[in-house]
Amino acid sequence: MKILITGGASFIGSHVGEYYASKGDFRHCFADVSNSKIENNLGYKPKIDFERGMKELVEWGEKEEAVDKFEEAHEELLKRKLVENGS
Repeated sequence: MKILITGGASFIGSHVGEYYASKGDFRHCFADVSNSKIENNLGYKPKIDFERGMKELVEWGEKEEAVDKFEEAHEELLKRKLVENGS
């Protein structure tokens, strides 16, 4: 399954990505890390700028069928105790 994760550099986004990667699913993570702690503190420089990334993301999304897997992801976060029930 192909998956798009927005905010892939965030705490929750990175765990959701890890979950789907462990299942062997292809995922596309997107996060704006320009002028952030990632770039400034860790020295990570994005390979493409935000605008180009958005354009590529839109082009990729136009070719894909969207399927909402929020409930499945939420259940996995509950199981890992990363969120509380009702969150």
